[in-house]
Amino acid sequence: MDYFAVLSENLEVILNHIDDGIYISDKFGNTVWVNDVYEEVTGLTRSEVMHKNLYDLQREGLFSVVLNPEVVRTKKRVQAAVQLKNGNHVVINAKPILDKNGDVELVIAFNRDATHINKLNTLIQDQEELISSVTQHIATIQGALTPETQPIVGDARSKEAIELLRRISKSGANFLLLGETGVGKDVFARAAHKYSPRHEAIFLKVNCGGIADQLVESELFGYAPGSFSGADPRGKMGYFEAANGGTIFLDEIGELPLNLQSRLLWVLQDKEIVRVGANDPIKVDVRIIAATNKDLEEEVRQGRFREDLFYRLNVASITVPPLRKRPTDIVLLLDHYIGYYNKQYGKQIALSEDVLDQLQLYAWPGNVRELKNFIENAIITSKYHTISMREIPDHMKANAPADIGDVDVPIKGNYKEMVANFEYALLTKAIREHGTVDRAAKALKMDRSTIFRKLGKVKKQS
Repeated sequence: MDYFAVLSENLEVILNHIDDGIYISDKFGNTVWVNDVYEEVTGLTRSEVMHKNLYDLQREGLFSVVLNPEVVRTKKRVQAAVQLKNGNHVVINAKPILDKNGDVELVIAFNRDATHINKLNTLIQDQEELISSVTQHIATIQGALTPETQPIVGDARSKEAIELLRRISKSGANFLLLGETGVGKDVFARAAHKYSPRHEAIFLKVNCGGIADQLVESELFGYAPGSFSGADPRGKMGYFEAANGGTIFLDEIGELPLNLQSRLLWVLQDKEIVRVGANDPIKVDVRIIAATNKDLEEEVRQGRFREDLFYRLNVASITVPPLRKRPTDIVLLLDHYIGYYNKQYGKQIALSEDVLDQLQLYAWPGNVRELKNFIENAIITSKYHTISMREIPDHMKANAPADIGDVDVPIKGNYKEMVANFEYALLTKAIREHGTVDRAAKALKMDRSTIFRKLGKVKKQS
């Protein structure tokens, strides 16, 4: 088969299938041929340009620049952006076609729609500005709303958790943060990011339980233009793209719907996401820290959490102990938040000694979050420079030692438990009668730290 003859016969069909608009002229500037795409790109019809000279067309105002003479003179490719009569802009690449003597015989110009290119550039610029804006706003919000930038610890349990956090953070592995509501898992996550090799990149917190079910997928993974009614026509990047190169903290991971758990598993396995309404995967490099107050193993048994996702996330885990099990931290946290909120509200308020003692013995079921809210409320509402017992809510007093009954202890349990319970009752009665832990310690000739240790020991057992 004579393929050259076939090509020659079908040359016009081939040229009409090229994406660029093609304009062929001779060395004198006379129009020889244009393809179908040229009409689409430029808005100029064949009848307007065929068999006419480029210079005449320029004088008529059909286009602003003619590249033909420069190509003929240099025998090299010439590129320029040209404005057309209808206001469109095209980028033209004009190239010479030489005869056997090396002279220019024809000039072929490839025309691309610069208006479309400019729109794409504008869209890219808008997305880059959006990323920058989001990153800056996240950093601003985190700095404004988080008075603690890393865990405040003094208790042995807390220090142990922090040491483990440092080791895991440096490894770069994904991991789970476990613990009751309000213990400060988000603060531990931020600290993990600071300890990690990614500390200069973005840290993005996502509350999986705070996003409406119908929006979770598009918020996490983004969506393509025109994906659904009401969507931004430019499309939108999701949290994983925004956090690329950094750390994403998925709080309340146990609230993530099952259908999206499989999508998250894909991110962990293949390090790719696909926007809603799109087909092409996007590579992401994100370190995932997940947190929950749920028993995920029980959630797996109940079929509410994927087992394979659990094992992928649980490469390592850290349990943040509740506040009632780290009494030494209570004093540090009280001092920290009193200083923080005094500064924020322009006040100088302190806790009385008996209030400080009572707060150390309170169980704090809401953990650090409850302590933080209590101090902020007390600073805002107090009429005095010192917060006294009269300003302590009744439910906090009800859990204080002054409300625990008599020294009598029932004869049940083993001997060690009975002795511990007797000490507890004796110490609480001494605190009630002497008014403060300090005065009780002096009367009993013992250290206040010993009193807290013995009281805390019974609480742990209960």
